[in-house]
Amino acid sequence: MCRALDRERLYTWFIERETDLFMAQAFVFHIDPEKEKHVKNKLAEYSNLHYVSGEFKPLDPWTKGLDVTNLYYKDHSFDVIICSHILDNISEDRKAMSELYRVMKVGGWGIMQVPLAINIGTSLEDEQRITPEDRARVYGHPDHVRVYAKEDYIKRLESVGFRVELYNIAKRYSFEEAHRLGLSKEDNLYIVHKDA
Repeated sequence: MCRALDRERLYTWFIERETDLFMAQAFVFHIDPEKEKHVKNKLAEYSNLHYVSGEFKPLDPWTKGLDVTNLYYKDHSFDVIICSHILDNISEDRKAMSELYRVMKVGGWGIMQVPLAINIGTSLEDEQRITPEDRARVYGHPDHVRVYAKEDYIKRLESVGFRVELYNIAKRYSFEEAHRLGLSKEDNLYIVHKDA
């Protein structure tokens, strides 16, 4: 995928090689801020997928505007949920995680990516940081309300019921394969499962 972000290449690699999504009949919910829409366009190509995408501020008429802390979908609506770099923008992230868990079908799975700082033990968040400039300085982006620590992020996902699996191409295949995709040996996908 030319001009795709590294995370988009990682999502596509995982879906193509580790799942049967492109051959399955599945309801897919994709919450995605990516401007180029590589993953969205790929998923929308498949007629076997019932594909729904949503964003905070949709840029096209096919994308639904939504509040991830209060989703309007019924319980157990989706087989697969891809939530890309959204939870770090939501003050009530655990409420959003609970909603994503609620709308996922039992046996479903998802990709839940956020920016992470691998060198901190506790997530950085402070409700006093209210200006975009202050948030950009501390969290790396004016819309972010936190920077997650890896273990803390996993615990938050697990606290709402998800089972979390880390997927790393460099460890599963080789560093050379990861490098070919423009990824580092540290790039992980956070795969969640709803077992019960």
